[in-house]
Amino acid sequence: MAHCDNSMSDKVGLDAPLAPVELAWHREELASEQAGTEFGLGCSGNGSIVACSYISGTDALVVYDYDGNRLWTSGDLFDDTARNSVPMVSSTGDVIMADDQSIIRFSPTGAIVWQSDLPLGGRPISPVMTDDGTVFLATAAGPVYAFDSVDGTLLGSMYVRETAGDPGYFETINTPAVKGNRVYVSMHHQVGGIADSDRLAWLVAIDIDRSQPQPMSVAWHFEFGGFSSASPTRVGNVLYFDGDRPAPVGGPMDPYIFAVVDTAGGPVELWRKPNPTRMLASANIDPRPLAGLWHFIQYSPLLIRRSLFTGKVIKLLNVNTLLGESGFVVSSATSMAGSSANPTMLVTASKWSGGPCYMMAVDLLTDSLLWKLKVADFPGDFSASQFPILTGSAGPRIILTTFHGGARAVGTIPN
Repeated sequence: MAHCDNSMSDKVGLDAPLAPVELAWHREELASEQAGTEFGLGCSGNGSIVACSYISGTDALVVYDYDGNRLWTSGDLFDDTARNSVPMVSSTGDVIMADDQSIIRFSPTGAIVWQSDLPLGGRPISPVMTDDGTVFLATAAGPVYAFDSVDGTLLGSMYVRETAGDPGYFETINTPAVKGNRVYVSMHHQVGGIADSDRLAWLVAIDIDRSQPQPMSVAWHFEFGGFSSASPTRVGNVLYFDGDRPAPVGGPMDPYIFAVVDTAGGPVELWRKPNPTRMLASANIDPRPLAGLWHFIQYSPLLIRRSLFTGKVIKLLNVNTLLGESGFVVSSATSMAGSSANPTMLVTASKWSGGPCYMMAVDLLTDSLLWKLKVADFPGDFSASQFPILTGSAGPRIILTTFHGGARAVGTIPN
């Protein structure tokens, strides 16, 4: 699923390829692959297959195996709003995917297991699943939904509103985090499709209780100033998330990263720290116990590691120093491969002014570059996706998609 698990940790759970690496395969023949992912999240997988979402309204979902074979596509079942949503892939190869019209569960062969409508619309953000088997779908320009994962029954839908008489509602552009049957969504308020001038935003805790006629209810909210551009990351009972402002007071952008504890009495702020610019992807968790969380900010070459407990900056890594080149900025979400014994960060760096995009593997024990590989060289093309890993006879392969240019696999060069 998006960001590897329902806590949004970005821990792939598999080892990265060893150096030297090469492009194992590249698929760009389909119209959807040529259209690319734009600012979608790309692919998710189960170690054997990956499912990738594209901007195109034809074959917006494509499923690949380890060798780059297209196992099946969605055809014309989804429109181009599907690009905002990363599929969910089960251990057996079932895939759940959504656009602004419907959500569909496919079998491992691509047959439709069930298809359910989104009666109130909304551009889907990656679906997540709670412990009781509920598929929770948050949307932009729409409500939140709950579906039964087995048969697709719509269990309920709900607009999150500030008050009962609220003329607007809260929406999101972020994947929710989950703990048990509680879902955490970072949302901003809008009225008539226009964001509030004061940019009111909430981190919302929504409980799922399928014994109730309306299975979704807001347990609490934490107020800050939007927008929020990164999905909340959960470590235990603590949520880490971003906001463009510390409070909904309007005025110039003043980005922050927040840590909020979910307590029996509601949300309690643990810390908040200013960022020079906004975050573009969720913070992720270092595979080493209590080593902290990593994040990056817009237009910056810096990878930032902070303390989980205080928010203090522990480490700064500059992608230009790692690459041995200049003019690059972090351009993708980061994925964590390996374990605490061999923690490896996977990330891409690009030049916004045009030029190459490199995939990088960074050894977090030594804070040094393990390898780099040019994965896009077309001006303006880059990868902003996350990085699932497939395992096979030639070793691990990292799968990524680019802004316009299909899917690629990065793997070890055979002896």
